[in-house]
Amino acid sequence: MRDILYYSLFLIGAMSTIYAQEISETHILENYTLNSGESDRYTATQSITLKPNTWIKSGSTFSAKVVLDGYIAPSLSNMENYIFTRSFQKGMTGTSGITKNKDVIEKVTYYDGLGRPVQNIVIKATPGKKDVITYIGYDAFGRQS
Repeated sequence: MRDILYYSLFLIGAMSTIYAQEISETHILENYTLNSGESDRYTATQSITLKPNTWIKSGSTFSAKVVLDGYIAPSLSNMENYIFTRSFQKGMTGTSGITKNKDVIEKVTYYDGLGRPVQNIVIKATPGKKDVITYIGYDAFGRQS
C-alpha cells in the first residue's frame, strides 16, 4: 500500500511538471507595464492579447510572435531524477537550429530513488502537440507490473 501511495504522489508531481512543458496557445497581458530599459518576449501558437492598462514605454524592447508550429523548449523539474533525450530530425549543429516541433523528438524518462524507470514522456508527440505519458508500475516485490 505504501508503494502505491509513493508512486501516486510521484505521478502527481511529475504531471505538474508536464503541464509546465505544454506550449502556450495564448498569452493575455492585462495590467502589464514594461518600463524603459526592460525587455520582454512572448511566443504563442494561437494569439497574444494586450488588454487595457497595458503599457509598453519608450526605450523598452517588446517582442510578440505567433507561430503555427513554433518550438518552445521544455522546462524540466530539477527536483526529480530523469534522463532527457533529444533526437534531431534533420542535420543541425546545435539546438539553436530548432525552429519547429517537427525538427526534434524529445523524450524524458523519470526514475525513482532505486534507479528504476517510473514514467516515460514523449514531448509533443501527438498531432495536437500533447505529451504521451506512460506510467511504469512495480509490485510489492519490485517487479515491473
